[in-house]
Amino acid sequence: MKKISIIYEVVVLLFILMFLYAAFNKLFSFEVYKLQLDTQPFDDRYTPLLAVAIPSAEILVSLLLIIPKTKTLGLYLATFLMVIFTGYIVLIKVRYFGMIPCSCGGVITHLTWIQHLWFNLFFLVGGISGIISKRKLMADQRLASN
Repeated sequence: MKKISIIYEVVVLLFILMFLYAAFNKLFSFEVYKLQLDTQPFDDRYTPLLAVAIPSAEILVSLLLIIPKTKTLGLYLATFLMVIFTGYIVLIKVRYFGMIPCSCGGVITHLTWIQHLWFNLFFLVGGISGIISKRKLMADQRLASN
């Protein structure tokens, strides 16, 4: 049971670090970030919304992960965000949009799209593992209390 708890806590910590790094990197280089968003295959009129919504979502999810009562909700939302971000990379790699835009965000800009995909898959698998661990931990706690 202790191993399950450790897996859950490590996954949560990694998500907090990754999302806060990504959000603050975007906010501290906001103009560059907005220019990078303009290279994405979305209509440029969505750039102002996305430029605020993405780092806001990353910070919100991090806060949910930090607060003990909302940690599980935060883990579900973090994993959901990784599904969306990973799906977007897959669509880029299969040239769904007809172009391959630049990648955005700090250290991530130095990764190829394939490396970025592996990075996201690592967090996606981590999120799923964390959810499974939390469910098992809760089931074990229910059994122990009966």
